[in-house]
Amino acid sequence: MKKRFFIVLSVLFAVLMLTSLPVMAASKAKEARKAYVSAIENGQVDVYAGSSSAVEDADGDGVPELMIFNEKGGPQIDIYAYKSGKVVRVVSHDCEYTMYYNAAKKTFHEVGEGDGGWRIDYKLKGDGLKELRKYYGYKHGEEQHATKTVNGKEKEISYKLYKKAMNNASKGNALKKRTKKALIKYLKK
Repeated sequence: MKKRFFIVLSVLFAVLMLTSLPVMAASKAKEARKAYVSAIENGQVDVYAGSSSAVEDADGDGVPELMIFNEKGGPQIDIYAYKSGKVVRVVSHDCEYTMYYNAAKKTFHEVGEGDGGWRIDYKLKGDGLKELRKYYGYKHGEEQHATKTVNGKEKEISYKLYKKAMNNASKGNALKKRTKKALIKYLKK
């Protein structure tokens, strides 16, 4: 009888814990949004005219990060997280050209130009961006060259595959142009 009682009690406790986790995560997400508003209003987080922003859970911990992509004065993405009751900038990444964020895949896509075009895909891991893969390609007259690098291993790919990767870099982009006022309004939703 005692054994059955403890089993029932254990199952009830597990159910209670599993049902309370989403509520705790939702509460933490709401706290984070409020903290981001305060950080913007007090000048801790700069939102420049013409910048793009997103509020998404990039690291999968249930709490959204605030992402600000600024194109003026040298493109840069700043990513802020809500940790231990504080807003902390976890990433400040200089970009050569532009940055996109695909919320569905939780991936960042930096795209640039030079002798040819390139794309680097990242994931937010801890307090930094971890490179997942890199595409590079160029076309000179009839000559086409493209590579894909994963874990430091470069391999030749078709130029068609490279162009597809480049064209899809902005697909699902969650970074939207917002004024400071519009971002605050969005965070308060």
